[in-house]
Amino acid sequence: MDEPNIYQYNLPDIHVTQEIRKTWYMDLPRMAIPRCNSCIVLIGTNLWMIGGFSYNKRTPIKTASYYDTVKKRWKNAFQLPDHHYDNMEGVMLVVPASNGNFRFQDRFIYSQWLMW
Repeated sequence: MDEPNIYQYNLPDIHVTQEIRKTWYMDLPRMAIPRCNSCIVLIGTNLWMIGGFSYNKRTPIKTASYYDTVKKRWKNAFQLPDHHYDNMEGVMLVVPASNGNFRFQDRFIYSQWLMW
């Protein structure tokens, strides 16, 4: 069953007395590889979609893609190793860059380090 009030979730800056538009934005580009049961995480301005299952083809999807919310386009990023990647859950770990116990070196941060 659809939740009719889910549009109000995570809107701390809107007062309850304000009217909230109940509109879905549908004028967005289609994904290159549609999927279900994937992991979705927002990193910066990119919405990453990792793994999942092709409902129509009944096959696992081994592609990590992201939606650039600034440029408003999808891009396939990389292929995952041969395994099943459906019914995934995402966790984003935040590493503090100002901890005195280590030195932050951005050259060791790679785009493939999304989940592993």
